[in-house]
Amino acid sequence: KQSRQISFRHQALFDYQVGKRLFYAALKSPEYLINELGNESQQTLTKREHLKYALNMALDYGQNEFCNVSLAVLNSDKIRFHLKYLVFNSLKEITDLKSSARSMVDTIVQDSGLLPIFMSTSCYSNHSIVSYLSNSRVISTWLNSDNETLINKTVRLLNSVAEKTPDIVIKEFTPFVGISEIWNNRVYNSLCWDMENDSDSMFELRKQLINLGCKPQFINWKVLAKKNPSRVLDLIEMLLNHYKDSLCVPRHSIDR
Repeated sequence: KQSRQISFRHQALFDYQVGKRLFYAALKSPEYLINELGNESQQTLTKREHLKYALNMALDYGQNEFCNVSLAVLNSDKIRFHLKYLVFNSLKEITDLKSSARSMVDTIVQDSGLLPIFMSTSCYSNHSIVSYLSNSRVISTWLNSDNETLINKTVRLLNSVAEKTPDIVIKEFTPFVGISEIWNNRVYNSLCWDMENDSDSMFELRKQLINLGCKPQFINWKVLAKKNPSRVLDLIEMLLNHYKDSLCVPRHSIDR
């Protein structure tokens, strides 16, 4: 403090203090926060850091407050995209969806403008959000749609949680197994990348898809044999059965 002016030697401390002010503004009302963020020319990258602090404080304070602030920012036509994108990143930090968060997800899903970014940013690898969307039959609706882009995004979304929540992936895709080669490959591509990380039920689905013509990607036989030796035997047996006719033909036989 010099000449009755306060200066900050560390930018992070200053950002935190401004973020704290935005947080208190949000507690008054979401509209008050929108006003504090200023017009578009004032919504700089620095302001983004301030909002980041405010959102983190809101999330720590309570999910209800965080969701009210997040929706206010996302729905406002006065807020620039890079600040809204920050909100989508913050949503990814929610790991236990309470009623306010579930309601927010429902609202975003119905907004065609917000949905694509929500799927690729907030939902990706977030097994809590994906689980809720599955239980709400939203994912099933997306997979059954005629929108190829939406279907492919949903496939990638399910693949992102395949290791943590394999049962959801299996539940969502089982109705599509055997429908067509395209769907078989979609389902196969949604499974764990490394076969040794499959759950038992996922590995059974993988074997079913291989028998239907899906081609496995790289298989780390050494790791698989060490972690799941029985799966190696299953795969070898499947390969032998697949090429049985060719293997049983005498090497020097001549067709007459």
